[in-house]
Amino acid sequence: MNQFRPHTIPRPTFEGYYSKFDLPSGGRLALIICSVPQAKTRPHMVSFTYIPPDYPDVPLFQKEIWAEDIQMVNIDNDMLAKLGFSTSPKHKVVFELRVPNVGTMKVYDDDTTEYDISDPERSFSFSASIAGGSGRTPWSRGSKSSTPEGMLVYLPLPLHWHVHSLASTCNFRLSIPSDLYSHLHPLDTSNTTTSIVRPPSQQLAYVHQEKNWAHSFPASHIWIQARNHTTNSGVNVAGGGIIGTDAFLISYHGTDSLHDVSFTPPYAMQASSSLPWPLSIASSYSPTCTCSVSWVDRQAHLEVSSLTRKISIVASAPKDTFFGLSAPFHDGHRKNFLGQSFRAKIKVKVFKADRLGLGHWNLMCEEVFENGSLEFGADWYGHPDKGETNPL
Repeated sequence: MNQFRPHTIPRPTFEGYYSKFDLPSGGRLALIICSVPQAKTRPHMVSFTYIPPDYPDVPLFQKEIWAEDIQMVNIDNDMLAKLGFSTSPKHKVVFELRVPNVGTMKVYDDDTTEYDISDPERSFSFSASIAGGSGRTPWSRGSKSSTPEGMLVYLPLPLHWHVHSLASTCNFRLSIPSDLYSHLHPLDTSNTTTSIVRPPSQQLAYVHQEKNWAHSFPASHIWIQARNHTTNSGVNVAGGGIIGTDAFLISYHGTDSLHDVSFTPPYAMQASSSLPWPLSIASSYSPTCTCSVSWVDRQAHLEVSSLTRKISIVASAPKDTFFGLSAPFHDGHRKNFLGQSFRAKIKVKVFKADRLGLGHWNLMCEEVFENGSLEFGADWYGHPDKGETNPL
């Protein structure tokens, strides 16, 4: 919870919350609330993207709202009690994002999250209650406070990343007027039987929650995410150019917890591929990390090892499944600076060292995820209109 709260001391240049919903129809919904408080151009954004299960055969729906303000408020319940305000003993809001004329995101002391968001122009409305407690899946199994960076989260790095939940169950309501968008799947209007009789095997929505904060998005980055909600296995990767290196944070939850692995720098780090020659040649000689990213092929291949474990991840997605998103920088949000797909195939292999990693690796497990997430950002995103307008 500590890293999921707004970071107010010192105040970061930007702070953003991202939630990706796996909807009952097989569609996806991406919701971002992000603020660059001191920027003069597009400082406050609420981004809402609905991807129907038949995309790209049918269009998606996207709305970026440039709000007048976003207030990120930590709430001290002990102080409120001292001042005479009543607080519920079981359901205390510990922080809240407030977007005037748009809505709120509230997070409770048991990690329950509530969204109540609507477009002032009435193009959509969305509300959700995301399970906390045992319904939340933290970065490391059995460790509620775990975060991808570990102790690195306390260093003054240019960018920080926290994953609050790899998967949480969710109740939701979604409405888009049919005269604006006619492709909203009926299973995605709500998870209650008031709007549709749902098949007995139909599951609720699942949500992946994370946030970024610090000075700026990296000059280049990738993001890979997938979850099998039946086996509770999944993979999550973020990384890119930072302080002259390509550095990554990686987690894999296997179908057997004995196969779980996670990696951080210095293992998951190589000299930056964007450095000028001859410095860039060093990136080919990292003993523990190799990364190959190709926007042209819409593919990323990452291999990282320690003395005892190694992981290989290959992610790719069809070219026509990508859509653009705006990204925060010190001068404000830059439009169409990220390309994201929710139709990625992600192949994962995990190895165990036979002789302390000296070239002898035994395959422990392998898994293939369908309809995962793959994102290319900044210099690794090659759209011709990058930074200008959203191509949609």
